[in-house]
Amino acid sequence: MRFGCCVGLELIDVAAQVGYDFVELPSSLLLQEDPEACFGPVAEQLTAAPIGAEVWELRLPADLNVCGPAVDWPRVSRYVNTVFRRIAAIGGTMVGFPCGECCDVPAGTAKADALGQLCDFLRVCGAVARGQGLVIGIESLPGSRPHLVNSIPEAMELARRMNTPEIGVLPNCSQVVGAGQSLLDIADAAAWLTHVHVSATDLEADADQGGHVQELSRALRLADYSGRIVVQGDWSSPREEMEDSLGALRHWFQDNQEEWNA
Repeated sequence: MRFGCCVGLELIDVAAQVGYDFVELPSSLLLQEDPEACFGPVAEQLTAAPIGAEVWELRLPADLNVCGPAVDWPRVSRYVNTVFRRIAAIGGTMVGFPCGECCDVPAGTAKADALGQLCDFLRVCGAVARGQGLVIGIESLPGSRPHLVNSIPEAMELARRMNTPEIGVLPNCSQVVGAGQSLLDIADAAAWLTHVHVSATDLEADADQGGHVQELSRALRLADYSGRIVVQGDWSSPREEMEDSLGALRHWFQDNQEEWNA
């Protein structure tokens, strides 16, 4: 297993000092719609960082939806090409795509039509990712209002529909549990897993007694998964909280592998 954490630029050094293998950053840091000259200083900072930004979260601007009657496909294509090229240039390998507001079904648009547009968007992403050596994980975001992808099975079905090795599934432990869904769905998605998200809150709540994180570890064991796990947190006390989370990650996903079969 490789362990990472979601941070901002200002906390990469702390993450490295604590012992994380890599960090996950938001794609907004890449200044996607700005000239290369603006991106240069960011690229230099990331290239010089003590650990790599191997994983990125693809965040679309609020005015760049991929579903509805007014999708600006030329802009979408430019955006994806710039983001993925910049991610690859600084050593990134994984891209998480949370299917949230940008994938909402607008009023007056049939769900089937919106799903078709989402597939078109993912085809653009998959083609660009193939050229840059990247892999994309579809992250379901179940919540108070329905999105197009609300569960791991729906994300898996979308990845199957795309039928390309560049597109897989990104399970989010806290989202799955919060929606009352089963983490064991992860085992069914074994062939499509890209990386995994778990929250610092879940890790702290479970501590040594198990619970959701223990269920996640068993699901990953069933899936024969040995890739990247990324912890998400607010990091109000960064060093202490990051250390605690990394200790919990090692406890559940590295030191106690025999417990997974218990």
